[in-house]
Amino acid sequence: MTPRIGVHLARNDNDAAATRRDVLTRPAYGIFATADEKHLALAALETPFWRRLVKTLALSELAVPALDEYAQRVARTNGIATLLGSRFPVPMQGMIDDSHITPALGEHTEAILQKWAGTRQTSHDCVR
Repeated sequence: MTPRIGVHLARNDNDAAATRRDVLTRPAYGIFATADEKHLALAALETPFWRRLVKTLALSELAVPALDEYAQRVARTNGIATLLGSRFPVPMQGMIDDSHITPALGEHTEAILQKWAGTRQTSHDCVR
């Protein structure tokens, strides 16, 4: 189940406006400016990506078990945005050197990611 649907199901009510707001609220998602005049796009919606983001950015205050639940992250979206915003005014050089840069490549994305990963994979496999 996708995290945002889980938030909707956890509401357990029929408030369409609240559900729409909750489903569209995305902590750790957006474009952040960096001090080296570049921009970084984040989309750490699922818990494994969330954990990696928190670890990579050394945000110990967000590395708590309660925030492994997407609904808990949604409830704290503003605080998370504030912490992430405070982290990005510094140059990103060296912070994410082991991460793969993945440009939007359209129909050729899968083939190029396979080449970068050095493996042959199907569209249902994870890219390393």
